[in-house]
Amino acid sequence: MGVWLNRLWLGWLPATDHNILLRYPVRQRVRDLLFLVDPYKDFRFCGDKVDLRGWNGDSPVLRNLIRKLRPELVVEVGSWKGQSAVTLARELSAQNLVGSELVCVDTWLGSVEFWRERDHEDGYGSLNFIHGYPSVYYTFLNNIFGESLHQIVTPFPATSWVAWKWFTERGLQADLIYIDASHEYEEVFSDIKRWSKILKPDGLIVGDDYNLSWPGVIRAYEEACDANVIARAGVVEEKWIGRKVIRRS
Repeated sequence: MGVWLNRLWLGWLPATDHNILLRYPVRQRVRDLLFLVDPYKDFRFCGDKVDLRGWNGDSPVLRNLIRKLRPELVVEVGSWKGQSAVTLARELSAQNLVGSELVCVDTWLGSVEFWRERDHEDGYGSLNFIHGYPSVYYTFLNNIFGESLHQIVTPFPATSWVAWKWFTERGLQADLIYIDASHEYEEVFSDIKRWSKILKPDGLIVGDDYNLSWPGVIRAYEEACDANVIARAGVVEEKWIGRKVIRRS
């Protein structure tokens, strides 16, 4: 595993065949399939409301993966305020990947640790309740709009299961899937098992927080690899990486 990691970090990751997209039909944008009205239509940007605080979302690992995969469709499961979404979308733009789309799946209602720790300023304190209901979704939209990335980033306000079911029913496949939602073992394992099914054969599934603070994440990734749910590709700077398992009939 260590050799693979070193090669990945040094930029050795085998480049995706740039003609691979020719083997897939030109797809309709996910945004057009999801919404009758564009979610950014008439959105009013507030400069003083920009808040991109997060955790590990500006990692160079994410930029490196975009450069190597040159993806057409990226799905992020767990977006919060959009720190990692901005990193991914900026790189899609920098690589001039015209037509590429980043779909961000989140309820924007907060994970269990946010509700558990009410003195956590960046967690519970960021839920920004309006009459008892979190309004982080609008913080996310504001951050994306403020970075002028709204043509690339499509929000999908739903649970992981609902979004995965929707993608599955439409036969959509992603080049890169980034998992950073729940940190609980059962949910992380379920996310890996579900979302790896919609990876393209050359795609990668990646997740955050492979560290001792989140033992559930470590356990889920290791067990998913051991059970051949995904093929182990290594861990780089707390980002776990897996490949799609091609099952022969």
